[in-house]
Amino acid sequence: MKRVLKINGEILQAMLPSMPPDFEKEMREMIARMPEKRKEEPVMKKKISVGLVFALILLLITVSAVAAVLLGGKDFVDQIMAPMAGEHAEEDRYTSEEVKEILRIAEENAISLPDHIIARLNASEDGYYKEELMRQFVKTEYGFYPSAWPLEVQHWYEEMLEACGQGDGTVASVLPEGEEIPEEEAIRIVCGHIRETYQEQNDLNDPEKFLRHMTYTEWMVNPYLTQREWHFEYQPYDVAASAYQVHLSPAGEILVSREIPGVYASSSAMAPYFISDRFAWVYGDGYGNILWNTERLLEYQKALRFRVQNEGEASLIARERHALYQTYLTPDESMISREEAIERAKDACKDFELMPGYGDFILAVCLDSNEGPAWKVTLKLSRGNNRMGDAFVEMDAKTGEIKVCDTSFASPSSWRKIVSESYWEENKPESGAAEAASPANRPTVRPDGKPGLWYSDIAPDWYWEKLDAVNYNGDTAGDLMQGWYNAYGEHSEFWPLEAQAINFLWHEILYNDMVSIPGLPSEGDIDAQTAVQKAKAAFSKQYPELLSQMGVNMEKAVCGVSYWFNQPCDGVNVWEITIFDEEGKELGKVQIHARTGEAEELSNAWEGGLVRPNPPTPVPSPTPSADGTPWFWGSDQFSGEYWERLRETMKTYGADFANIDARIAEWTETYRQELEGTDACHFFPQDLKAVYFMFRMFNTETDGGEKMILIPENAPSEEEIRSIALNEAKRLCKEEGMDESWPDELLLSSCLWDTNWRNPGKPTWVCQFHEPGEVFNTRIWVIIDSETGSILFSEVDLFGNG
Repeated sequence: MKRVLKINGEILQAMLPSMPPDFEKEMREMIARMPEKRKEEPVMKKKISVGLVFALILLLITVSAVAAVLLGGKDFVDQIMAPMAGEHAEEDRYTSEEVKEILRIAEENAISLPDHIIARLNASEDGYYKEELMRQFVKTEYGFYPSAWPLEVQHWYEEMLEACGQGDGTVASVLPEGEEIPEEEAIRIVCGHIRETYQEQNDLNDPEKFLRHMTYTEWMVNPYLTQREWHFEYQPYDVAASAYQVHLSPAGEILVSREIPGVYASSSAMAPYFISDRFAWVYGDGYGNILWNTERLLEYQKALRFRVQNEGEASLIARERHALYQTYLTPDESMISREEAIERAKDACKDFELMPGYGDFILAVCLDSNEGPAWKVTLKLSRGNNRMGDAFVEMDAKTGEIKVCDTSFASPSSWRKIVSESYWEENKPESGAAEAASPANRPTVRPDGKPGLWYSDIAPDWYWEKLDAVNYNGDTAGDLMQGWYNAYGEHSEFWPLEAQAINFLWHEILYNDMVSIPGLPSEGDIDAQTAVQKAKAAFSKQYPELLSQMGVNMEKAVCGVSYWFNQPCDGVNVWEITIFDEEGKELGKVQIHARTGEAEELSNAWEGGLVRPNPPTPVPSPTPSADGTPWFWGSDQFSGEYWERLRETMKTYGADFANIDARIAEWTETYRQELEGTDACHFFPQDLKAVYFMFRMFNTETDGGEKMILIPENAPSEEEIRSIALNEAKRLCKEEGMDESWPDELLLSSCLWDTNWRNPGKPTWVCQFHEPGEVFNTRIWVIIDSETGSILFSEVDLFGNG
């Protein structure tokens, strides 16, 4: 008789793999649903063999493993791709062999990427970036936009990247905890606020009407302060509907609230790219590619005409302006079909290959050309590894006869796709226009990736030697910056002085005409600790009542420390001490003379404005003349022609010497923005800025330095300058790997100065993009020559006011 096999339960449990969630429950329920055996059936008794037990164990292991990778893109990344990425965590790319293996396993488990992504992967001989490829697979399950993924998935994703060595050292996406409001409460608060504030009638949580972007993020402001914030954005699937942005505190307080109106709303503050961006969002593929058809283009023209009627043609960007002049046609029975037009275009370009995976991106537009109805087809083609781009084919819409076939890949303008070739030939940009638009005097970069002015006489040699010791170059800059950000937070005042200097240089702000650059103390300067002590004492002396009201103990206050070279480098250098309370909230700033230790300048974070402990004796201003003419009117610092133009500007806005104070108050109310620490005049039109400057800031004792002026005649208008600035801001964001639409979300101020800053002897536009609803921090700078419209300087400043 065979022995009955007895299996130890613990041993068997150890041999079995970890089952997917609810596996045991589901199996028990399945067994319970099985029909009972009929009584007349013989009951079979059989002892189970050891071999069968182990066969069952292996079967369960196999079933479990397969089930684990079949659950979707997230689990595929978690169980297959992340472990593979972690094997060589120091590398940021999968090898080409690893990519092929990933695609093979994905195909076996019915998890597929878009065709154009597959084509790109197959064409790459260098493998592919790990983080980007993992993100592509998660998108297959949760959608294109990571900010619209469930919070748990966002948090998991960043933790997974850290675990396999592909993160940046932080996990910004967090989950609510403790007394922080939960996700459901945050959604309820935001939806209620939007309904009450903006009278939105549609269901914001209807996925057919809105895509909801929802993130809960944490970041280090400085070593003493970490902040969390909810960010919501509701994007409508209707170009005429409003979008909404709302930020919440962890307790549910509304911090930022903004409505972005639909394309049929009229607003002079609406960004030039607004209509095109809204169409790209609603009808695009996530990357901004729009598959135009006649119906869509006619709707596009309707929105453009509405904008022009309300704000003029200057409010349109180039693509919009050119689309407005076209006549788009709905194909009828007398014309060849769209499909046939595409096939004829492919045949005309048979010497080239259609770019793999881009079959869905073929554009075919029916329009009226100079010779009658035509099909305009745009194909993405390639011939070899070195030639690829858009080809344009135009044909008679009735006969299919090819009229134009341009495969030169030489067209830089996206609007060519939606206009006739005859219109393009008449209106295309001059050759080299794209190159001329780029910054002309951006500093050259050395072979090692450092700015061209490295070791220039703008700073002493020992300064450059100390920065060299940090091992900063084009390859290490990004990692260094991220490391300092992770270690010290976004307030660069807490970074090491060398790091502050490199941060400044890395953003390419080092020009010969800079007034000052972040420096390092030299022999004879007081040290940082002494500067901090003197700054605290000066701040306490200046603001005793304010500190008492705020309950601030200055002994426990913490300080961020910076040092500035004021050019020339052997001139007056200063320590700049930023004072924070013990919780890390900013109180104010103090500048301390690096040699004498005297406080030269103070400001506080509540009242603003600079205080100089030892101000120069003020020069009394003359009184107005008997007829009311201000004492400064007619000063020889401006030409007689300028004063005449200024007087005409005042008349245009209904202002004179008697009512100027009242008019300025009205303008201030009209152009006020909800930004702390700024005056409404920043957002006045330039002509009003010039009037404001003259009556509020002008001083005959000035040395002829910066003066806000009127726009020269025959020069680009302020609208054109703002459009140039916006285009450059978007280009910068793209270059930095950021969202190109971010500048559209910022507030743009533009000022024209008669200044020697960056443009000696010429009027210069200073355009700044500010974060809405925040303290007045400039996030993007664009400096433009007022006569030519050429860009003199530009930078993205994530920390604000650099």
